[in-house]
Parts: sequence; C-alpha cells; structure tokens
Amino acid sequence: MSSILFLCSANACRSQMAEAFARSMAPGGVRIESAGMHAAPRVNPLAVQVMQDAGFDISGNKAKNMYELDNPVFKLVITLCEEAAEQCPELPGAPARVGWNLFNPEKAAGSEEEILAVFRDTRDKIRQLVDDLFHRGYFNTFMAQKRNFDAVLDNLSDGILVHDLNRRILHFNRAAETITGYRGEDIIGQDCHVVS
Repeated sequence: MSSILFLCSANACRSQMAEAFARSMAPGGVRIESAGMHAAPRVNPLAVQVMQDAGFDISGNKAKNMYELDNPVFKLVITLCEEAAEQCPELPGAPARVGWNLFNPEKAAGSEEEILAVFRDTRDKIRQLVDDLFHRGYFNTFMAQKRNFDAVLDNLSDGILVHDLNRRILHFNRAAETITGYRGEDIIGQDCHVVS
C-alpha cells in the first residue's frame, strides 16, 4: 500500500492542511497522515477557519507527534518546513523524501485580516502543491522510485539489515528474511536487539 506522511514542526497548521487536501485528491488505497516533530496543544484555530472557508473540516483533528504514530512506515515523507527537513530522523522503510519549505503562518504579524490573509495564502500554496503531487505525475514517480529501490535491495543474495543509531530497523531485505526466518514487515521499526 502507498503511504504519505506530511511532516512539520508542530502539526498545528501546514501539515494538517496538506493532509486534508491529500485525502481529497489521492487515489484510493493511499494511507495519508500528518504529524509534527513535536505535537502542538491543538490545531491552530485560524487554520481550521481558512480550511472551513475552502470546504474542509479539520476542527476535530488532533495534533500528533511523529513518534506517536501507530504505523511509522511510509513510502513518501513530505516535510513542510526547514525544521522538519533538518530534524527528521531516518524512518523505517527508507521512504522517498520531498521538502516543501513553506512559511509558518503562525508567525505572521499584523491585523487579524492580514494574518488571515497569510493563512489563506499558505492554504492555497499547499493546495496547489498537493494538486501537483497527484495530478502532474509526481506521486506516481516517487512510488516507482521507491519500488525500484526496494527491488534492488530485495534482489541481492546477501541479507541486508539497516538500522539507525538507536538500533531501530529501517530496512530488511528478502535475503535477510530467508536467512533469519523473520518477515521484514513484522520487524521494521523494531529495536534490532529486541528481535530475537
């Protein structure tokens, strides 16, 4: 199954907008989530307002920390700010990565209407980027790139286990499955010292 994570600093605004647009535009069977490097206390009310103006209700969404995700394995990770791009750790499954470095509208100054205009502008930029992702072939290209990467590793006769500095398994090829008897889908994301 294809899967996308929209990652931002706090999951209070930009990534929530991107998730909502992606859910409306993605082909069937694509798992879409958003998260932050750290979770904000709530989704920004101005983000909720400008999304409602565009016909999307994100008022019931909860800001999530990337480390709280039930399934941390994605095929594509899109960072929406410089902080997320710089601080995002290696993720299980070695997903393709894209960076959309967008201004944080929560940092806008001025009158209420000027701040709302910045939120609307950010919303519209995100909508266009998500539309381009799905309707200009980028998503299919990223998924093909990921399949090709996985196929190369899976067709090696040597077992390959890749882990990060915290010993969390990031990739486990078919030869490693044959050698160990473990299925990659069961142990990717686990501590390699716990798997025995």
